[in-house]
Amino acid sequence: MRSAMLVGVLAGSVIGGVFTTRAVAQPCAPATWVQRSATEPSARRAPAMVYDEARRRSVFFGGATGGDWPNYISLGETMTWDGATWTTLFPNPSPFPSPTGNDPYPRWEHAMVYDSVRKVIVMPTGAALEIHPNNHHINGTWEFDGSAWRLATLTGPVARHAHALTFDAARNRTVFISGKHGWNDTWEWNGTAWAQSNATPITDRGWAAAAYDPIRERTVVFGGFDDGFNRRSDTWEWDGVSWQQVSAAAPAAMGGRNGATMLWDPARERCVLIAGESGTGRRNDVWEWDGSTWSLRPTTGGMPTRFVHAASYDTHRSVIVLACGITSAGNTAGTWELVTDPKIDTPTPDKAVGFGESTTMTVAASGSGTLTYQWRKGRVPLDNAGRFSGVNTPTLTITGAQMIDSGDYDVIVTGSCGEKTRSHGELTVVCRGDFDGNRSINTADLTGFLAAFGQVGGANSPADFNQDGVVNTADLAAFLARFGSGC
Repeated sequence: MRSAMLVGVLAGSVIGGVFTTRAVAQPCAPATWVQRSATEPSARRAPAMVYDEARRRSVFFGGATGGDWPNYISLGETMTWDGATWTTLFPNPSPFPSPTGNDPYPRWEHAMVYDSVRKVIVMPTGAALEIHPNNHHINGTWEFDGSAWRLATLTGPVARHAHALTFDAARNRTVFISGKHGWNDTWEWNGTAWAQSNATPITDRGWAAAAYDPIRERTVVFGGFDDGFNRRSDTWEWDGVSWQQVSAAAPAAMGGRNGATMLWDPARERCVLIAGESGTGRRNDVWEWDGSTWSLRPTTGGMPTRFVHAASYDTHRSVIVLACGITSAGNTAGTWELVTDPKIDTPTPDKAVGFGESTTMTVAASGSGTLTYQWRKGRVPLDNAGRFSGVNTPTLTITGAQMIDSGDYDVIVTGSCGEKTRSHGELTVVCRGDFDGNRSINTADLTGFLAAFGQVGGANSPADFNQDGVVNTADLAAFLARFGSGC
């Protein structure tokens, strides 16, 4: 009886007369859609959302309510999602605002992207019927720094909607692609001015999906509608010089589609396409592009089919966040997240440490079976050598931090089935006492220290040597002890 109960759970063998057991591998659990909110953001179509890495939150803007064209009502809330709570930073403006005001026009079928160099969100153009039903496109480019919007320029791409947008991190450029009404042009924004590419353009398309692949340094574009509302199923890539069609047609099960979203997954290192509308109707499937092939990723959870939704990738919790869109019931509300096994439970926090001090970078993850860990700096795997230890554990230790140790650290967590997740944090090494940044503590730094005396300190303070939160006589003694030395 007892052995029968073990069938299917344990496999055994006899070695030297001793019966040993091992667990039989269980099927790997697919990624699961989990509904985080049924009501926020409120029901709408065609909003935009992007993850703000500096402030660790997804930023959501705009969309439209109402029925079919031309009965749209533009929305203009600015909201953020931190993985637990939606916060409205700026409510929907009323009456409809002036384009010279402090907030952007409400709009729909726009796009946003996070500029990781300047740490701002870029949002060019879009549509709003409230401007004029027959000329409803919005000029200009807005930027959001986490606390306020600013109108960066009124020049650039001709106003339109249903365009695609990525940020090319290798060249520090926002890439603007195509749009509805037959557009097939390519523009780039360097934070100061827009420039149109003279390269042979991509074929025209609106409602296409796009993401940037930082490993291969390519913007990837899939699908969309041509100007005759025929769905495209091709895949293109932009390297900053030219467009290449890398796949003429998607797999039959994927098909052409419009109104999908596409994101870069830094753990699995591939572009992820979510939902959209194909020739067979609205979808809720997930496809991945590895640079040469599209493949279906199994998912569960019952997330309703939809298109023209918003999505972002939370790089600290390693989850895809999805909001709103059009389902079979029409404009829909709410928030879903795609949770993997393993998953990040407590993300890696940002840290600041003084030169020569020791610190740790940590993560908490959970999942089926045994988890393995690999810490990296700037995507380069670390070894247990020199100042680094614990590189294959949840806690990375850095002993006697040097200035060169500043940077982005991430940890790849791999489950028993080979599934991966990731979390990352920024380490800043502070040279205590060095106020002018020349890595030498001398008389030029004395004025800065005296100005900080009696003020609030902290991890990033060059004056708070003992990290007690205030700059006082204890720190003065440490400053004098370091006088004449360097970092």
